[in-house]
Amino acid sequence: MVQVKICGIKTMKDAKVAIAAGARYIGLNFEEKSPRYVTMQEAIDLSSLIIGENAIPVGVFTHHHAEQIADIVRACNLTAVQLHGERARLACDDLAIDLKRIYVVEFDQAGNIHVGADQEIDDCLKKLDKNRDYLLFDSTLPGRGQETNINKKNSLININGFRYFIAGGLNINNIQEKICEYQPYGVDVASGVESVRGVKSQTLIKQFIYLAQFQGEPHVANA
Repeated sequence: MVQVKICGIKTMKDAKVAIAAGARYIGLNFEEKSPRYVTMQEAIDLSSLIIGENAIPVGVFTHHHAEQIADIVRACNLTAVQLHGERARLACDDLAIDLKRIYVVEFDQAGNIHVGADQEIDDCLKKLDKNRDYLLFDSTLPGRGQETNINKKNSLININGFRYFIAGGLNINNIQEKICEYQPYGVDVASGVESVRGVKSQTLIKQFIYLAQFQGEPHVANA
């Protein structure tokens, strides 16, 4: 069954609805400029709830240094982080060895890979553990509903054993098609389950998870 990550959850009720519907991962956004930003106390409370419901809270970081990420991880009892920005991705090597990394690889509209200035994708993959970590393919404008143009001819798609999520412009109208096309380990959605930007629709959350998990054709992989 394909795994679902609902990103940018801000309320306890939305978290409960997502988990009850089948979401395995819940993204907590620590980017202060994002409409999905959660304060430290909100994140602590949400993380406790998520863990108590046997799901996985994921800290989403962009412009954070390794020390900042580590402090938030400890405070919120996180076991997984999503490294979305260039600075956060550079912190990968300095994080706790047992912390799961969801490493974001961005594709522009031409299908070209972007992982940050002066970085090559092969060097980035060397930082990761195939048994612990994941890749996440997203657009260069994450959280805006822009579809990701994943270049299937790119050798990165033949991921050499890495489990990967797809993101970018996913919604109830295209999720089945995208799962069938890319055969991911998981899917990640934020704006695609919102009534207005930054505000989740519980109806869309439930519809999206149902379509992803029970109507698509998931890639079989270990959790």
